[in-house]
Amino acid sequence: MYSRLSGHTEKVFGLSWGGAGSSRNPEALHLLASVASDGEVVVWNTNKLKPAYKATIRTDDPWLMHCTFEKSEGTLLAAAGMHGNVYVYQLSLSKNKKLTLKDNPVVTFFAHDSYVPCCEFVSKVDFLTVSGDSTCKLWNLEVSHSPVRVLQAHEDDIMALSLCPLNPQVFLTGGCDKTVRLWDLRQRDSNLSTIYHHKGHVNALKFFANSNYTFATASSDCSARVFDLRALKPLSEYKKNSPLSCLEVSLSGRLIFTGDESGKVSIWDTFDERVPIQVLSNHRSQITRMELNRLGSMLATCSFDNSVILWKTFHVSVV
Repeated sequence: MYSRLSGHTEKVFGLSWGGAGSSRNPEALHLLASVASDGEVVVWNTNKLKPAYKATIRTDDPWLMHCTFEKSEGTLLAAAGMHGNVYVYQLSLSKNKKLTLKDNPVVTFFAHDSYVPCCEFVSKVDFLTVSGDSTCKLWNLEVSHSPVRVLQAHEDDIMALSLCPLNPQVFLTGGCDKTVRLWDLRQRDSNLSTIYHHKGHVNALKFFANSNYTFATASSDCSARVFDLRALKPLSEYKKNSPLSCLEVSLSGRLIFTGDESGKVSIWDTFDERVPIQVLSNHRSQITRMELNRLGSMLATCSFDNSVILWKTFHVSVV
């Protein structure tokens, strides 16, 4: 069962679910943000299945590729651009209890010399970005004019970033050099290890919930793989006929969701590598991003077909 959210007029590149919620943003659990190539940021109320707020990045080159909520309260929303810019928006609750997204970002900074395909809040003020310039940077949003640290190890564009759910000082990156790299911000030599098993670009990766070690990857070599950092080799592999562009993992770790360049969402049982247990074909073009909500009950996907689709995961045959 699914619902299509129509509001964007250009390719949708990124999306992010809201945070846990707070007195300043009690609706955060039901909010979903998405960004498109025309510079538009849309925040959706998924209970009502329609846009709640819209803002447009007003620059000469507004192409947006990624967005992410600060997950603890959900009052900050960051969007990153094709040309290296990052915009941080503030969501606030007015006196009449109406949630609003301010038209202008509260923080704007030039982060990289190339596109920013992924970024994440490490905390309310600490922020990570990765880029096509092959660098990863740590920022303090209260002093955003220069990075706190610049991390370099990849030999080509970095495409993906995933924070460890139990310790956000530890994170993974994946890139066009076909590698996955493990980092720890507490260490002087932050790049702890490198995994080389993919034969194509690593376009997406994700730590399993409540795990320090297990994660999944999706690659242009048409495969998704599950790794354990203690083994540094694949535990399982899931093959498609089309390059994979994005990935998500269920809260239990039993299901892996992949999106590919043909517009299909495939759902895999991690206990069975042979074929996906379900294939969803409602997008008409490449899927660019997917993310489960905080409860794991709904999967959001976005695509080059200008749409965002919400899928109810309890309709999947294996839970």
